[in-house]
Amino acid sequence: GSVDFTLSGLAFLRREKKAVVIRSLAPGGSINIQNSSCRPGPFRLLLENFSDSLSRIHHSGLAKLKVTKKATLSYLLEGTMPGKSFATIEILQRPVSRPWSFAFGGDVKDELDVFIQLLEQLMLRQNPLFIIEAGDYTRNSLPRELHEYFHRTGWLPIPVYFVKGNHEIRVQGRKHYKRMFGPSYYSFIFDDVLFVILDSTDYAAKGTEAGFRIGKKQFNWLEGVLSSHKDVKYSFMAVHTPPSPLHGPSLRHTYPSNMMPSEAKKLMELSKKYSVSYVLSGHAHLYARKKIGKTVYLTSGAGGAKLYTYNKVKGFEMDTRKHLMVFEINDSDIREHRVFLPRKVDQ
Repeated sequence: GSVDFTLSGLAFLRREKKAVVIRSLAPGGSINIQNSSCRPGPFRLLLENFSDSLSRIHHSGLAKLKVTKKATLSYLLEGTMPGKSFATIEILQRPVSRPWSFAFGGDVKDELDVFIQLLEQLMLRQNPLFIIEAGDYTRNSLPRELHEYFHRTGWLPIPVYFVKGNHEIRVQGRKHYKRMFGPSYYSFIFDDVLFVILDSTDYAAKGTEAGFRIGKKQFNWLEGVLSSHKDVKYSFMAVHTPPSPLHGPSLRHTYPSNMMPSEAKKLMELSKKYSVSYVLSGHAHLYARKKIGKTVYLTSGAGGAKLYTYNKVKGFEMDTRKHLMVFEINDSDIREHRVFLPRKVDQ
């Protein structure tokens, strides 16, 4: 109707049951609301991926905001805007003390049962504030697959920040991704730590420069983000395809398995220039770690999907057991932990 919204740190997903569905992309953000009509205008916002233990809701310009919890991380925000008025709903980060931790990992595909067991072990053994998932949540990104994924992981009590994988562009995956997950790339700050989520799903299939790519537009955006946050305590970049050629040959010869060499070089140059703490990735179904200069390159793509083939790259520590990563943020360093399946489960 006459009520318009401007989002920061959140993304519009879709309309559903007379509500506008938006997703939190960070522990902080804001919703600016404007009613251009002379008449009062009601609104209904379904806020997804919001944790009241990590963030709180504050509003100004509204006589009343009704907040109703609908699911584990889903809240319905309802109110009425007076005519010709402006209001703001803020998502404010709650104070956090170090050490605190977050999780990372993924590559699920057809092995959702395994991924859920890893999530259960994660929450049983660790206390992460949120998780960044590495991509490839289903095999073909079909509506029924996506529905099952979100339905069966909906119990997770912590926010999830998604990285777009190459399996999210299959069939009509690009369209579904915007409606279900949100934007392809974004960034946020939490407790003086920068997190940058990248999209490496575009690819060239032929020629000497075949491979997945990030692209000039996104690289320009990335450098702008890194240069604007030089003074953060730590910085993490998360991208589905690792810059090192860890993934073995594809079963389809026309399909590139790894990142385009020139794109990988550019990503590593930016990591060095801005002293990025970690470059996290998935895609290759294994654990691989190597430190180059001040940057740790860590691949955690063993969140469920079966191992096919991989390239042994010199200097990398490697492991093919199913796992998820946990990073503990301290004042003086970052500590890494791995969460494995129970021993009774076949690795």
